[in-house]
Amino acid sequence: MTYWKSLREYLEAVDKAGNLVTITTPVNKDTQLNPLVSLQYRGLPPDQRKAFLFTNVFDSRGRRYNIPVALAFDAARKPNSLGMQCPPEEIPDRLAQAFMHPVEPRMVSEGPVQEEVHMGDGLLEHGGLDEFPIPITTPGYDASATISQGCWVTKDIETGVRNVGLYRSQLYSPTRTGIHQGEIDADLSVHWRKCRAKGIPLQVAIVLGGPPNLTWVGFQGFPKGVDEYAMAGAITGEPVELVKCKTVDLEVPANADIVIEGEMTTEELMLEAPYGESKGYVGMEELQPFLNVTCITHRKDPILPARVRQLPMGGSRPDVILYKKFRYDLNMTHVLAVNNVCEFTVIKMKMNTDQKEVWRTLEAAQEARSFKCSTVIAVDEDINLQNPNMVWWAVNTRVEPKDDVRSIKFLTTDLRPSTYMPEEEITRIRHRQFEENPPMPEASVLLINATLKWPYSPVCLPRKEFMEEALGMWQKEGLPALKLEYPWYGYDLGFWPEEVEEDARRAVRGEYYKTGEIRYQNRKRIK
Repeated sequence: MTYWKSLREYLEAVDKAGNLVTITTPVNKDTQLNPLVSLQYRGLPPDQRKAFLFTNVFDSRGRRYNIPVALAFDAARKPNSLGMQCPPEEIPDRLAQAFMHPVEPRMVSEGPVQEEVHMGDGLLEHGGLDEFPIPITTPGYDASATISQGCWVTKDIETGVRNVGLYRSQLYSPTRTGIHQGEIDADLSVHWRKCRAKGIPLQVAIVLGGPPNLTWVGFQGFPKGVDEYAMAGAITGEPVELVKCKTVDLEVPANADIVIEGEMTTEELMLEAPYGESKGYVGMEELQPFLNVTCITHRKDPILPARVRQLPMGGSRPDVILYKKFRYDLNMTHVLAVNNVCEFTVIKMKMNTDQKEVWRTLEAAQEARSFKCSTVIAVDEDINLQNPNMVWWAVNTRVEPKDDVRSIKFLTTDLRPSTYMPEEEITRIRHRQFEENPPMPEASVLLINATLKWPYSPVCLPRKEFMEEALGMWQKEGLPALKLEYPWYGYDLGFWPEEVEEDARRAVRGEYYKTGEIRYQNRKRIK
């Protein structure tokens, strides 16, 4: 089949496949929209999650929008497979093939994305960025509404090679956005530094919507020097059609929904964030460059795409013997639970347990050796032991391997695993296990301290009050029954200064431009 030319065509296909929920009830983009969709990630299995389309959107200032918002259309498993036009298991190979068989883009003279053009004296004729119902991703924590699904198109001023990268864009004003560049060696960061060396701003075009292969290339870490429009074409076997921008020397997809053109300063920085990050915590403020908008183009009937942040989901069984040993034999009252999760022993401890006690508990688990596993993990009480992915989240975000991982050797009494030595050798030992002094193999246990060592920023889900309101809306809409797993709302982990709390309060009241103006007045020149 011919690949979808637009986001609207793609969403129609997602709907036809039974994977789209359309919400016509009025929804507040600043407090309700993202929390409503977040519920499915905390209460539904992956094969039941859907893409969402909101057609009746308003904000905390009372403004109503005639532009729909598409949320999670690229995150649900089935739409992902649909967007790549192949089964899920073939997606990695489809991307690999793109490296080897690029399809160069094709220039066209015009396209739907420039049906409406706002620039110069007309930049604010429809409100600038205020024309679009840009949502707050993590209400209660985010400092502003944020463009979360924007593909930033930039060009290497030395080679001319274009890059398409997915970066977030915090709103500072109707004509100014922020950016979080992420890794310092990201393509956009390299392009920015080259412009800074020449004393010129970096020209940017933020692309929203259009065919889904554009978002796919924005996610991928293709090698530097690769034109990612050619990679997008390779995914579908069809060239991406491009049009020239109006105010910057860049090309953008002709069938996109919205394009924001502008210049990214290389001389000044502004505070960016807080914002709910993909690792599961709220990313805190940091100085970043910002974009001054020079032009906005869009279709006559655009759809605004957006993303949702969520935590992982999943089951486990309790280890009653080890729990009894800790709580009653050793009087370790800081131990709250012990579970076997994916064949690992996981110990849940009270928040802020002294680190010496954490290690004493891990070592006691190793000495007890009542478990049949080779890894013992200590986690904080906010980690749901019924959910293996939550345990791995703690390991991936609360562990520094050089400090928090220890390996302890011992002579095993368990001859079942064949990890100790080849099966033939372990079989010979099994045959001798009832001798007076059998030659038992040496084994080891890995101890992992995945507890918080100091205060962290909050967990990146909307605050409880917004999620509870969304839950009521979910039920009124007659959506599938939820089996919510903790945590299903954001919570603090010790580091949340009052000044950012005030920014978050302003945001959900729709007053995030006040924050943008304060930050602009306090911007810093780069030394």
